[in-house]
Amino acid sequence: MGLAEADLQEATLDGAVLAAAQAFLVMPAWTIHALVLKLLVLLSVHAPGPAFDDTSPWRELRLILADLSRLTAAERAIR
Repeated sequence: MGLAEADLQEATLDGAVLAAAQAFLVMPAWTIHALVLKLLVLLSVHAPGPAFDDTSPWRELRLILADLSRLTAAERAIR
């Protein structure tokens, strides 16, 4: 496969990932675990990268994800 074909394939796959993430993010979350997963997908797909980890809103979204993860882990430990 040549470079042009590889670039085209990468762009196609990138578009498919973005479309799947968008479809997932618009679905209602029915559990706290689904909400954690949605936030993880949002950060994975849309966060601009490590250089922006300390900027708003990415810092706050990562803190919320950490809080939710701790709460769900504590909930699992109680059961």
